[in-house]
Amino acid sequence: MQDTDFKKLPWLRLAHDQVLAQGQRLHHALLLQGGKGVGLPELALGLAQSLLCEKPTAAGACGQCESCHLFASGNHPDLHIILPSVKDSDDAASPAEEGAAPEVVWPSSHTPEITARGEIKVESIRQLISASTLGTTRGGRRIALLYPAEALNAVSANALLKTLEEPPPGMMLLLSTSEPGRLLPTIRSRCQVVNVPTPAADAPEVLAWLAGQGVQDAAAWLALARGAPYAALNLAAQAETLGVTERLAAWCAPDDSRFWSSGNLKKGEIRAWLEWYYRFAAHCAQLAAGGTKITAWMGVSAAQWQAAAQRLSPAGWHKLLAAITRSLRAAEHPLAPALVTDSLLVHYSDLLAAEQGTQPDRSAGRR
Repeated sequence: MQDTDFKKLPWLRLAHDQVLAQGQRLHHALLLQGGKGVGLPELALGLAQSLLCEKPTAAGACGQCESCHLFASGNHPDLHIILPSVKDSDDAASPAEEGAAPEVVWPSSHTPEITARGEIKVESIRQLISASTLGTTRGGRRIALLYPAEALNAVSANALLKTLEEPPPGMMLLLSTSEPGRLLPTIRSRCQVVNVPTPAADAPEVLAWLAGQGVQDAAAWLALARGAPYAALNLAAQAETLGVTERLAAWCAPDDSRFWSSGNLKKGEIRAWLEWYYRFAAHCAQLAAGGTKITAWMGVSAAQWQAAAQRLSPAGWHKLLAAITRSLRAAEHPLAPALVTDSLLVHYSDLLAAEQGTQPDRSAGRR
């Protein structure tokens, strides 16, 4: 596992230091909660290393002791990672579901799709409870990382509740969630809540960090992500992978032959495509309603946006937004991506036909 350097992640440093400052008074269960893309996995991982470190410093883990070396190698015997169980594309059960010992990789905010689907099954909680009866290997704490906590199903949540009520000696649980409202109230009430605020959308330290990650025009991406650093980083990466500027320009001009081409999307990319299509329609709806000044945005000129916004009425744009929202709810369904994208592009052209009496040539640019 990679060490979390909080000197490079200053927006997470305060929460990290506040937890460690409690020393022996630290609660046995912490609930880290904050917005998506703020860096909850990185904070949880850094806290776990600091709490397991045998020679901690004022800044956290020393990075040099045997415990830190075990942690870095991903083989620390007193660290337990609990993630949602997912099924492979061939619908075979994952190793965790079959009771085997899977190779567990703690997710990063760079890779949100790792935990985008699936549930935390009761078997994972039972394995944790069983391991906790054996005591710790290194003589310190036993740490359990659980992410995302909202993935607990009803059975696993109740099993975890018993551990929260009567924690084994030395056991500490770190739960992370961006949707605390989905957790049982009884689980929330038995945890010490650690709120992780989202930085300001123009925070200089975050802009510097994004620039250091190679993000061009960091301010624009951070504003789009509403201040969430990792969300901004992921959006910039998506834009490059999906060719977002070209797609937006094509969507702005339905008579463009590229309008009907969704490219060679993979199943894992369909949610990102839908989210960008939603942003396109939402931006046009705002412009059509006069809710924002028409300017160049995401590499598309002001003139292109103005022309696009005028193609539908505000009501028409909201009908398209409703259709995209319905598709987002089923984004993980194993349909071919082209079926999803084509149906929404057809819906857009039908709305144009209804309002303007014309529609794009659907034979243009087809695969």
